[in-house]
Amino acid sequence: MRRFGQQIAKDQNIRCHEGIYVMKGGPNYETAAEIRFLQTSGRNAVESSTCHEVAVARQCGIKVFGFSLITNKLNLKDLKKVNNFKTNPEEEDEKKQS
Repeated sequence: MRRFGQQIAKDQNIRCHEGIYVMKGGPNYETAAEIRFLQTSGRNAVESSTCHEVAVARQCGIKVFGFSLITNKLNLKDLKKVNNFKTNPEEEDEKKQS
């Protein structure tokens, strides 16, 4: 299925990348610590829905082909830009208590 998807992307002139896709509970943005850990450990993308659905489908014996459109590219350099935007209320509360 993977090769079939890659061939379709190639035939349609669609850029296709492969990497390590990480599942987390969500739904919330990653903290700076999570971003550092994921980058340091070689992860390429993070999500909070698709992998959960795939896990259930596989448990039911369903073959799955998934693809993702990544719209939120966030790295430590970008984190400074969004630092004033309250993305994780619990993290903000922890900062206030420190």
